[in-house]
Amino acid sequence: MKMYPLLASIAVLALATACSTAEPAPPPAATFTPLPAPMPAPAQPTAGEIHHSAFMFEVQHRLKALGYYEGQVDGANGPLTRAAVKHFQRDNHLNPTGVVDQHTDSALGLSSGK
Repeated sequence: MKMYPLLASIAVLALATACSTAEPAPPPAATFTPLPAPMPAPAQPTAGEIHHSAFMFEVQHRLKALGYYEGQVDGANGPLTRAAVKHFQRDNHLNPTGVVDQHTDSALGLSSGK
């Protein structure tokens, strides 16, 4: 029987592979994928920032009813609201900070639970 050279090479290679006692090659190393950076914590409000809240909505309503606040009642703790709070605090012998603390809350007749 006549074998062709290419078929003979394939047969030898197949036989050598089948009889091989070498250990199989290890799987390729896993690629490292870094996790995304964690989200930063929300920034704490600063004195110049404007924040909206239901409590400030109540404060503005009360200050407006008392004649201290001329702006739009929108719940924003902006410069007009802080100025009105300071004016109210001065008139009521409170520390004029522009921030509604427990004493200012009581003087306004609000019950914020502070």
